Amino acid sequence: HLMKDVFGNYVVQKLLEYGTPEQKLAILAMLTGNVYNLTLDMYGCRVIQKATETTDPSYQKKLVNELRPYVRESVESQNGNHVIQKCVEKVDYSIIDFIIEYFKKNVYEMSVHSYGCRVIQRIIENYSEKEDIVGSVVESILQGIERLSRDQFGNYVIQHVLQYGKPEHRSKIVNTMRK
Repeated sequence: HLMKDVFGNYVVQKLLEYGTPEQKLAILAMLTGNVYNLTLDMYGCRVIQKATETTDPSYQKKLVNELRPYVRESVESQNGNHVIQKCVEKVDYSIIDFIIEYFKKNVYEMSVHSYGCRVIQRIIENYSEKEDIVGSVVESILQGIERLSRDQFGNYVIQHVLQYGKPEHRSKIVNTMRK
């Protein structure tokens, strides 16, 4: 299976990027039903990332929906977290809303996780203008700010709010830390 091969995955990625429409459709057909399995694989996750970058929204939706039951497992995987990060960066909110909702409900837990904190950082970077998303994340961060600021991973989440958040988000962080 080329998608899980140390070198073959690069060939598949290039076909997704530069192949004919027929070649791309053939690869997407092979991905269907295998997204979660490939997401957890060291080389397969790269193919899934490339597929989310290079396909149109209808195929993005098909691919990403296969991860719906496995958001937590994907995030907690050393390979899968890269796929979730890529989804946050490249796929429209209307397709990945279930990923964002998972994170909104689990901000603290994901902020102190070695891979979860990376996804929270991507959410802060990519959704800084969506108050209903980042505002909710910031409010959750404020509730655990003392512990997060001292946590080996949580502190990066706070730093990201300070760097990418709106001025009112930065003010809330600073004011809460002063107390």
